Amino acid sequence: MALDFEPPKLAAVLAPTPTRVSWRSASGELVINLPTVAQAELTYALGSVSGRDVDKFATYGVRTAPASLVPRR
Repeated sequence: MALDFEPPKLAAVLAPTPTRVSWRSASGELVINLPTVAQAELTYALGSVSGRDVDKFATYGVRTAPASLVPRR
């Protein structure tokens, strides 16, 4: 959720579900993507179903691409 605009700030709460924990552990990375207004309908659809029950990529035609930059600490 957005907290402020100047400077931009976000808040995120990630419940430690087995799926989320395994994703973060496997990659060692966590990337936050902010959808545009044009992606609002897709964002709602993706958030309305569980990835355990539906292949969201196939069902909604979501394309992926490697990140150009993920800063490392």
